Amino acid sequence: MRYRNRAIAVCLIVLPMLFCLASCSKRTSRSPAGVALKEQVGPPLSDEECTKFAISLKEAIHSGNIVANNLVDWDLILKAGMADVEATDSSRKNFAKGFKDATSRLIADAITNGGNYEFLHVHSVEDEKRILFRLLLPVGTVNYHDWILARGENGQVQIVDLYIFTTGERLTETVRRGFLPVAARESGLFNRLVVNDQEYVKNFPKIRQMNECFKAKKYQEGLTAYRQLPPRMKKDKNILLFRLNLAQNAGEQEYSEAIQDLVTSYPNDPCADFVAIDAYLLRNEYPKVLESIDRLDRAVGGDPYLKVMRAGVHLKSGNLKEARLACQKAIKEDPTLKDAYWSLVNVSLQERKFDETVDLLIILADKFHEEIGGLTGIEAYAEFVRSPQYEKWLKSRENK
Repeated sequence: MRYRNRAIAVCLIVLPMLFCLASCSKRTSRSPAGVALKEQVGPPLSDEECTKFAISLKEAIHSGNIVANNLVDWDLILKAGMADVEATDSSRKNFAKGFKDATSRLIADAITNGGNYEFLHVHSVEDEKRILFRLLLPVGTVNYHDWILARGENGQVQIVDLYIFTTGERLTETVRRGFLPVAARESGLFNRLVVNDQEYVKNFPKIRQMNECFKAKKYQEGLTAYRQLPPRMKKDKNILLFRLNLAQNAGEQEYSEAIQDLVTSYPNDPCADFVAIDAYLLRNEYPKVLESIDRLDRAVGGDPYLKVMRAGVHLKSGNLKEARLACQKAIKEDPTLKDAYWSLVNVSLQERKFDETVDLLIILADKFHEEIGGLTGIEAYAEFVRSPQYEKWLKSRENK
């Protein structure tokens, strides 16, 4: 498909990793231009106001109305991101529209396609109030969105930026990086860019090629384009993340090398811990996997879902006792966390506690409305299916 608006095309190259996977830059509280995104208007935001806003945001995202109800100050975010880049007003206007539309569509699509978006807590980073959300996709991919809030001129709470954990950068930084290739097409701008920006713009066709290869499932060809980049570009965090997406589908050796390069280059960035979890799992280095999850847990300020991830690691390593404890802690902290019950089902199957298996399956079917089909063809349930408890489970479904 060809995109009529070049700004939209650029956005669709730069944005996708913000809402699915994982330049890893240090988390900052300022825009790329180094100025405050929003001066404080009126009294400081209270936790109660932020919580109320978070509930409205969740409702808007699930209904696909994040643009329509003015919860996000897009003008401020885009202005801050493009602040130090020379360009015409028409270029800024076209890019702003493309970026806004593409970003909103990506968030909506993630939820429409079965994603789960949960508000976790209000917190502060330096002088900023933030609301943290967990995005959980059906394939098991987890990400965290830290929405940055301020009071608008009308006194209402608004979003003025967004920090994405799997990329380790703010949306205003993503705006700037996406806008550079658009602005640089204008006569004379390229030569006035700093060296790093010139290098990025000059090599943007290769980045576009990597993206197109990914969409066409030509993963090795995309990796070849990556290898043709100059050395400094190969170490850029965003480029390493593009490479990781390609390598994930190009074989275990390619994937392992891509993970190691990212983790080695950005060891203290939250995005590296997302990647490290996979890296250490591939090598069966379970203590290091758990260490990565612990660091991620501290970075997000605690999340019961990460206990479910720990349970999965303990199950894989054969430590059923710790797996059970992790599931129970997750359920205690969040009784609505469906994945914790499924993990506990796996523990009960391995421990052959089939009465508990039945109880858990009933909870999943009745409380969470899970459609649980036939279990006879699933290897993990083989012993359970041969047990008397299986008949109990079938009888519990007769009148449902």
